[in-house]
Formats: sequence, structure tokens, C-alpha cells
Amino acid sequence: MHEDSKEMEQHETKIDVSGYRDRNPFGNRGPIYVPGVKVVVSIPYTGDTSLWNLRPNRSGSVFPRADIRQSNRDEIGYLDIMIAHLNGHYEGGATGETFRRSGKTDIRIEDQERAAFVAECKVWRGHKELLEAVDQLLSYLTWRDCKAAIIVFNKHNAKFTELLTKVSETVRSHLKFKKELGQQKEGEWRFILTSLEDELRQVIVNVFVFNLFVA
Repeated sequence: MHEDSKEMEQHETKIDVSGYRDRNPFGNRGPIYVPGVKVVVSIPYTGDTSLWNLRPNRSGSVFPRADIRQSNRDEIGYLDIMIAHLNGHYEGGATGETFRRSGKTDIRIEDQERAAFVAECKVWRGHKELLEAVDQLLSYLTWRDCKAAIIVFNKHNAKFTELLTKVSETVRSHLKFKKELGQQKEGEWRFILTSLEDELRQVIVNVFVFNLFVA
């Protein structure tokens, strides 16, 4: 990048703010125009143009190793890491331990007055607790929600491959299980489940398993 040749120009314009809840609290379709200033910054560069389309992979099936201070819930320390990670992408839109319908969901990301993403985080403690986590997640969802997930952390099981099989089998045994959409990669699945309130409504739930076991 040739910063010594950078240029900036600005001019007055009209900006549609109908998509911002703080400017359009009643949800009018708009457009709602307010005076604004458009700023264009140009910085010349040389090199491969395609590099501008590359993005780092921010996720993986193994967390960095570190000492994490725990709260009274074993998942809280890991939840804090997830929230910080998500807020780096969603600019502070991710919240943790947020009240929602029948309780507090571990992770919620709001988008245009609905939860774009709702997730529950659990340390693997067996078949029964994972089934309860599925019930818990489904109880938080409304008909407007578009994405849901269960994030499972393995802390105590050295046989991670065996645990992956147990997680998949457990979700498939749930009473609301409808169909498995396939494994995205090791430790990631997509399932179709039916709503707790409406048998005709289907919900896509992603399940992620992270291996935190240290021998």
C-alpha cells in the first residue's frame, strides 16, 4: 500500500437510517433519510487484487490452551471466550446469559429485532445432560429465530473420537429429532428438529464440539 499517495474526499449526502433500531424504533419500512457526510478514502496499492477477498479462519475444533478462571458454572469461562470472539466479528452485537422466553440463553446475537443466532454452551457430562441442553435451546426459540446452535466442550474425556460419536447419537435420539443434514467436518453437524410448540415447524440446529482435554 502506498500511503504517501492516499487521498480523501467528502461531501454532504442523505443517508437512509430505516435499518437502524435506534433511529427507527417503530420499524417503519422507510426510507428515512437524514443529512450525512460521505467520506471516500483512496489508498493506491500494488500486488495481487484477489488477496483483498481473503479472510482468516477464526474458528477451529481445538481451542488455544490457557488457564481460564471459572465461575460457579463450568461453562462460563469458555462462554466469555466465545462472546469476545463473536464480538470481534459482530461489533458488540453478541451477548451472554441473556433473558429470552423461558430463561437465559448463553449466547444471543440480535439482528433487525430478532435473534439471528441463539446458542447454548455445555461441558460434556453425558447423554442425559446433552438431551436437556437440546430441550433448553428449543425452549428459547421463537418463530422469528433463524439460527440455533449447541456448543459442547470436552474437558474430561481422552477418547475424543468416541465422544463425537456419542454426541451425534444423542442428538439423533432426541424426541424432536427429524433429520441429520450431515457432518460439516469433524465435530460439526447440522440437524433438523421440530419446534416444542409447533410440530409443523422445523428448526435447524448446528452442533459444535471442541476438544479441551489436557492429559
